[in-house]
Order: sequence, then C-alpha cells, then structure tokens
Amino acid sequence: MGSVVAELKQQRVLDNTLIYVMADNGRPFPRAKTRLHDSGMRTALVAHWPAGITQIGPSSALVSAIDLAPTILSLADSEIPQTIQGISMLPLLTYSGERFRRYAFSEHNWHDYEAHGRSVRTDQFLLVKNFRPYLPWQGPADSVRSPSHQQLLQLRCQSALSAAQLDVFLTPRPELELYNMEDDLFQLTNLAEDPRYAAHTTELTAVLHQWMEKTGDSVPGSISPDAFHRETGERLVDSDMLTPDVMTPGEDRQADRVNHPGPF
Repeated sequence: MGSVVAELKQQRVLDNTLIYVMADNGRPFPRAKTRLHDSGMRTALVAHWPAGITQIGPSSALVSAIDLAPTILSLADSEIPQTIQGISMLPLLTYSGERFRRYAFSEHNWHDYEAHGRSVRTDQFLLVKNFRPYLPWQGPADSVRSPSHQQLLQLRCQSALSAAQLDVFLTPRPELELYNMEDDLFQLTNLAEDPRYAAHTTELTAVLHQWMEKTGDSVPGSISPDAFHRETGERLVDSDMLTPDVMTPGEDRQADRVNHPGPF
C-alpha cells in the first residue's frame, strides 16, 4: 500500500485517485469464513479520495461488494451495463452519509463442503436461511485444519465448550435464524421463533425470497458434495467432483443470464 501511495504522489494524482481497502471475507477461523453471519460477511471498507469524498469519517451506511463496480464506472464517466447489479456509492461518498441501501444479500454455496445458505442484512437485523440444516457449518477446510478448530475438538471431548463454540459442530441447525444487531453483535441469540419478532422474521423472509426469485436463484436437490473431512480437513475426493447429476444453484433457471438486482 505504501508503494502504491508513493507512486501516486510521484505522479501527483493521489488526491484525485479513489483507493479502496477491503477484505473479501471473514477470517479463516471457526464460526467465521463461509458463515453468512457478520463474522463471515462483514468486512472493513476504507475509501481514500481527498478530492472527491466530502463526508469524512466513519459511516454506518449499509453497502455491498457488488456496489464497487458501478461506483468505479460512475467515477470514470463510463456507461453502467445492465449486467451490473449493484448501485453506485458516489452519492454516499460525495454528499450524503444517510441510508444507502435497505438490504444487503449474501449467499453461501459450496466451499470445500456441501452447503446452501442465503441471508439478508438490514441496519438492525440479520436473517439467515439454511437450505442444508442437517449439515454443520464449521467453516472451510483451511479453518478445519487450523489449531483453533483442533482445540475446539479437544474441548468438545471434555464437554468444555460454550454454546457459541458448540455452534461450530451443531447439527441439525435451525433452518431460519434472526438476529437483532443492536444488542447482539455476535449473533448468539436466534430470535426467529420469538413471537415478539415475528413481523421482522416474516418481512425479511419475504424479501429474501423475492431476491432469490428475481435473481434466478434455486435450491438444487443434488449439489457438489464434501471434498474434505469435516473434522480433520483432509481431502476426500479429487477436485473434479462434478457429475451429470450435480447442479449449481440457479443453473436450472439460467441465473447467469439474469440481470435483475432484486430489492435493495
């Protein structure tokens, strides 16, 4: 980063260059990477553009990674093609720190292990829909091979894990999870069955299904199976696992040809 900034200074274009610093996912630890909870999906996003950013300081506005492309295209005065499903963040950077999105969506498909999950995040709530609730959600294989995961296994044998730690091995899992982010930052209390939050659960479930429908998503009966052991992280099969019977989510609905962004 220092080398890039030094070069931009040398070219005298640093002040008029938009620099983003971000991560693609949560840490490769148990209950983090591949989770649709904030520990897996929420990452830092830092923007540096002295000549353009007028709202200096932190922002609580909800944005999505798919908003980066239209932001860059807008800044370059380029046409935004229909295949771009995000929305430009330039208004947020240049003149308004208020709400940008109502919803941000995430999905978890195969990543070393069979999985199918979807989520919708608002300013206050996170709703997670698990279409493979009979499988644990322990994280990717590199996480499973980590000392952290192996220590969790040892503590499990000693019945010394907390409820949050046991969640790494939980099966069957809830099909639906709802969390109030205002007082549950680590998503430890599932409110999906709490009648006091029934309206929020119903609303966000409908929004999530609308997004899946509009974007051509689907839930195949047979998807890519586990390629690694779930407790050792050791490889089980060759990397080429696809068979004629395996279908990727959205393949049956030609989702790769759907440009609709869904609700935002």
